[in-house]
Amino acid sequence: MHAYIEEKIFYPQLLKRGTDDPEGETLDAIGDHNDIRDGVRDANAAQVGTEEWWAAVDRTRSANDDHMSEEEREGLSDFRSNAPIGLREALGRQYSEFMTEHPTTKGLAIVDRDPERYVESLENDSPPKRTDFSLRIGSLKGQ
Repeated sequence: MHAYIEEKIFYPQLLKRGTDDPEGETLDAIGDHNDIRDGVRDANAAQVGTEEWWAAVDRTRSANDDHMSEEEREGLSDFRSNAPIGLREALGRQYSEFMTEHPTTKGLAIVDRDPERYVESLENDSPPKRTDFSLRIGSLKGQ
């Protein structure tokens, strides 16, 4: 559930607002989410307490630990430094509302994503990043 909502509301904003390496961070995070989901699926498919189950649990835990530490040091830190407080608060409200509306994953497409396609789809849906920050109203000289 956590990965699902991050992919819906956080990473699109990181790609727009991040400055350190938002594309690299997003690609890595989506790959991590896939590893975590795969480990959970493997654990669910195995009999609890077997070697196969413990191996899947350990893979999932390791993937999650790596993801959380990278995200705290890199993606979230970059976002906190570059996104206005109002946007961060709005994303928090969206997260809270989503979790209230979806107490379980029932009805949600919890699937692995191709990291590159994910980033490409977000970049293609977004207007190009502006670099000149002009108001695009033309010159006011002589008016």
